[in-house]
Amino acid sequence: MINQNCCNRYKETIVKSSLLRNFFLLFLFSLPVFSYADAQDDEVAAWTQTTLLNTFTLDYDSYEEDIAANRINYTQNARDALRGFLGNYLSVIEENQLSLHPQALGNAQIINEGYFSGIHFWRINQAIAIPELSIQIAFSIVVVKVNGDPPYLVQSVSMIKQPYP
Repeated sequence: MINQNCCNRYKETIVKSSLLRNFFLLFLFSLPVFSYADAQDDEVAAWTQTTLLNTFTLDYDSYEEDIAANRINYTQNARDALRGFLGNYLSVIEENQLSLHPQALGNAQIINEGYFSGIHFWRINQAIAIPELSIQIAFSIVVVKVNGDPPYLVQSVSMIKQPYP
């Protein structure tokens, strides 16, 4: 009877040890995945913020070239939305000989992330201020992962404009 109890305790210890070991291995192997996802999220958020700031850094005597240089970062749909928005301000920039220096209002925030038809996407919110025009713009942007340079592409843009103090 004593040998049987001892044997049962030994089996229980082995089972507990195996479960603990399996849990530890699962945890250990999942760390690189989570770290990579976090690093990629940070990368796409930084890319989005930089892209927006570059897009709205315009100079009155070269704004057409400035806009053309940033086209590579946007799909046609996103470019159309930006063109509709900027169209109202281009004459103001030119007439007043303005150079725009946009400022990020906080960091880009990833509010959604996933896959659609095998394409990795992020919905990112970012607000910027353009003091020269006395406006701030709250953007909600869908960014997709692409194979190329740049590594991401702005697929769609929604904007809300407000006065900037």
